[in-house]
This record gives sequence, C-alpha cells and structure tokens, in this order.
Amino acid sequence: GSGNKSAIGERLRAEPKSCGLAEVRPFDSIPLGGNTAVASLSPPAPEVTVVTPTLNGAEYLQECIDSVVAQTSAGVRVEHLIVDDGSVDGTLEIAHRNGCRVIDGRRSGLYDAMNVGTEAARSSIVSILGSDDLLAPGALSVVLRGLSSYDTPWLVGGTKWIDEKGASLGYIGPPPRWMTTAMYASLGWSCIHHQSTFITRQFFDDLGGYDPSYRIAGDYEFLARALIKHRFLRAEMLLACFRRHGNNLSMSPRIV
Repeated sequence: GSGNKSAIGERLRAEPKSCGLAEVRPFDSIPLGGNTAVASLSPPAPEVTVVTPTLNGAEYLQECIDSVVAQTSAGVRVEHLIVDDGSVDGTLEIAHRNGCRVIDGRRSGLYDAMNVGTEAARSSIVSILGSDDLLAPGALSVVLRGLSSYDTPWLVGGTKWIDEKGASLGYIGPPPRWMTTAMYASLGWSCIHHQSTFITRQFFDDLGGYDPSYRIAGDYEFLARALIKHRFLRAEMLLACFRRHGNNLSMSPRIV
C-alpha cells in the first residue's frame, strides 16, 4: 500500500553511515512513488551476483561483505562471488567464514578475474565490487526495480569516494544519459564507476566481456562498448562507495 511505498522511500533516502554519505539524491529516472513496490517484484525476487576479484584484499574485505549481506534486509537474494588470484593474507578464510562463494586460482589479470566471475554468476544481473569498496544500503533494491521496470540492460548510479577510514571524499553522480561514446572516450577517465554499474548477464555476453589484455582501464573500454550498444538507465542515487587509498591499482605510479 501507500504506507509501504513511503517507508521504502524513506529507507532509500536514509544516510548510509558505512559509506560516510553526506547526501543522497532522489531517483532521476525512476519515481519512488511508482506502481511497483520493491516487495511486490515477481516472486522470487530477481537475484543479483556481486563479483569481487581479490588478491590479498583481507584488510577491507569484511566491510565489503557486510555491505553486500545488508542488501538482504530488503528481501533481495544476493550471491557474493569472490574470485581470488592467490591471496596469502587471510582473504580466502574471511570469504569462506562469511559464506561467500569462492573461485580461487591464478588469473591473467584483473579483467580475466572479472570475466571468470561474471561468467560463473548464477543470476541474470551482475555487478563488480572491489574488496575495498562498499554497496550503499538499499542499492540492490533500487537496481532490481529499475532493471525489471525499464527496457534497458544496464543501470548506472552515483558513487561516493571515501578514504581508508570511510570518511567522505565527495559524491559523483551518474553521467547524463545523452552522453555519447565519443564524449565518454574523450574524457580520458571513466565518469561511469563500475562499482555503481549493474548489467544483465545477457548484455555482458553480447559485449563479449572485458578485454583481459588491459592492465588498467579495461572497464573504461568495456563501458565504452556498452554505450555504443545501448543507453543506460540513470539512477541519481548513491549505490556504492569507492575507497581511495595508497594501494589502489589505478593509482599506482608503476602502472599508470
């Protein structure tokens, strides 16, 4: 009823303390007062697979897992798939202890691991979340409602940058839907954060996955190909937090 819809709206606007959120903006493309409440999605609720590639990611992994598990409070069935590349710091122990599904073994790089995880997903919707990153509370409820209500194979939301301790470094909303592939490619950096991007497995297959020859920016190239094929659904709401610290792969001067 209307009371349930109001409660859902209030919960999605609530401050996600784990992400250090200072601001959550309402939906840009999907009105919260629409005809379909999260709880009334076709039973059983669509499942989402969250793929987390890891290599000695124990330091922040528990926080990452907790943020995924928290999505189930809204009735979302979530599969958290850890694709490990030979960790020796306790990463696998943390993953197993928390009931995550684990695929371990050496890969040829980050994007190979992302392909392996996505191809092994048991759901029709997949996201990539770093072991040091977080999903915002209620994020997957938003994703499920959006992708089930609109004719689009992918959705992009807002991202909060946080530091090592979870303090806010600022919010970046999703780019406008009128952004072309040429505009995106000319930026030289990805304004579409993969932490806040959710894609159907079918669309991933149509695109041919990530190019494993990239050491960095393979997600940038993948999303450019996605833009060529189909416009994304834009959700002007915080969906994930990107943690910036001294060990980020994309921040390493040895690689960049």
